[in-house]
Amino acid sequence: MSTFNKYDYLETLAKSIKEERPEDIWDFIHQEVDRECIYYYNCFEIIRELNFTDWEDNDFGQINNISQLAFIALHEFVVDNLDIENQEEVLTDKKAFSEFAQTVNTNLKNIIK
Repeated sequence: MSTFNKYDYLETLAKSIKEERPEDIWDFIHQEVDRECIYYYNCFEIIRELNFTDWEDNDFGQINNISQLAFIALHEFVVDNLDIENQEEVLTDKKAFSEFAQTVNTNLKNIIK
């Protein structure tokens, strides 16, 4: 039986962002947080680990079940603790380099012909 660890989750999420290089980081984060909150057992673990006790003021509206509560708790934790700007910068640099490399390869192929 595994228990949820907020720091492991954050590290795994950051690695996933670097590996998958999503077009929209916020959409990717939303999907990953949603995926983590599928099972009730995980939801209780997330809420316990994050010590989430105040959900009156949230950006998502009324909470009707434990999955929604866990989603809000985890989403807030990620937004507060993941260095999003650094993640976006890394992705931008990799995309720019990839585009540059592709242009160089195309130019070299044309020269060789």
